[in-house]
Amino acid sequence: GFVLLHVPLAAAVLWGFGALRAGARSGLWMSVLLAAAGLSAGAIHGAFLLSGRVEFRTPVSIAVIAATALLSLVQVWAAARALRR
Repeated sequence: GFVLLHVPLAAAVLWGFGALRAGARSGLWMSVLLAAAGLSAGAIHGAFLLSGRVEFRTPVSIAVIAATALLSLVQVWAAARALRR
């Protein structure tokens, strides 16, 4: 079930990428949604880390959580800037 959830999400991301490449404004909005999802994932997994769950204490997990949150912030900034044009 968990893996099947990601199939339509991947399809939506690919559609958004295509829309972005085509210069459609909908691609920018999909970018904002994707960045919001990344920030949410970073916050949720960060909360798991802070609550002491051991599976989130590995260096790789911490790096992925931090990178996801940081890149999502950059993506929100870039998409918001592009939407203002």
